[in-house]
Amino acid sequence: MLGRPVPSGAIFHASSHRRREVLITPELKQLVIETADAIRAMLTSGKLPPPVNDARCNECSLKDICQPEAVAQRDRQHQQRLNLFNPEE
Repeated sequence: MLGRPVPSGAIFHASSHRRREVLITPELKQLVIETADAIRAMLTSGKLPPPVNDARCNECSLKDICQPEAVAQRDRQHQQRLNLFNPEE
């Protein structure tokens, strides 16, 4: 915006009250552009991906809304049903 290079930035983690420095490289800039484009396409389609239910969920403020355990349980039940009725697969 001011025509000056920005070689690094910082991410502040509210849960741990720690700041992490991030080097802003051309590769990171390209990744951010690609990620933003993918998010826009996902929002336009109206179809969101299922929750991942991994370690990131433990500290997430949206965990109660997202309910990743419920989705994981449903996926696990579906796989068990497939194995029960199609034991060869």
